[in-house]
Amino acid sequence: MTNLEMLQAYRAAVIDLHDLAVQLDRTGSSGTPRGAAGLRLDTLPGTNDPVAAAMQASDGIEEMMDRKRTELADLAVPVGMLLSQIGNFRTFMVIQNYYLQASTDTDIARKLSMSRARINQIRNDYIAQVG
Repeated sequence: MTNLEMLQAYRAAVIDLHDLAVQLDRTGSSGTPRGAAGLRLDTLPGTNDPVAAAMQASDGIEEMMDRKRTELADLAVPVGMLLSQIGNFRTFMVIQNYYLQASTDTDIARKLSMSRARINQIRNDYIAQVG
């Protein structure tokens, strides 16, 4: 796996983990769905118990989150070593925010008081360097 592929895999795992956390948040702590999804449709023949189905979905999401956390933990050391080699603080902040925190160029530009184009240029320069 190249350095770029490793960074991209880390970013994808962070995004996936966030998306799974949002899905899990949509279910209650007891596994029951919130809002309109929590309505019991007991009158429909042949359907599963909604509470049991929600709990199974919640368990599946938690299992997927555990796998993503393991994937991130496996990548953490090599990604950390790669980032520790960055000498320029601005480049470090751009790469850390983009790949490790999965921020967008617009969010990073706002945080660092720079233009989105400049953020993209810094990231692309770094990618060309480590590629």
